[in-house]
Amino acid sequence: MLPSYCIVRRNGEEARILAEALVLGDIVLLTSGNRVPADLRVFQSNGLMVDNSSLTGENEPQPRKTQTTEKNPLEAHNIAWYSTLVLAGDGVGLVVRVGDSTLIGEIAALTADTNTKLSTLQIEIRNFVQKISVLAISMGIVFLAVGFGLGFPWTFNI
Repeated sequence: MLPSYCIVRRNGEEARILAEALVLGDIVLLTSGNRVPADLRVFQSNGLMVDNSSLTGENEPQPRKTQTTEKNPLEAHNIAWYSTLVLAGDGVGLVVRVGDSTLIGEIAALTADTNTKLSTLQIEIRNFVQKISVLAISMGIVFLAVGFGLGFPWTFNI
């Protein structure tokens, strides 16, 4: 997989850097065809449209505007999320979250940190298999003992 680069404005100068090198407060320039390199608060937008389908399942391009539209950041139109694709337009955004603290990073952490709990059916099957195993082993020992008690040779008993 190729490393992802982005155009960042630092100290008034634009530079092309690895997305991994972004820090909070960096100003990132977004153009059509780019992947959003971090969670960004958009403060300049020129017809900026992103594809949020990897996060929300929405198949329609979502406009990104400079105005805060919602109190819930997940529904706000001024946030461009990490790993979403810029479909049209261009814009400028301020890095607000990077790495594992991005929305997609938090989702990945939630899926990796699940404790597997046995279902009721799995518990019942495990108990049934244990009981059948104990019964089968017990029956084998009983028949072995009876065979020896009746005087059969060990090759016949096994």
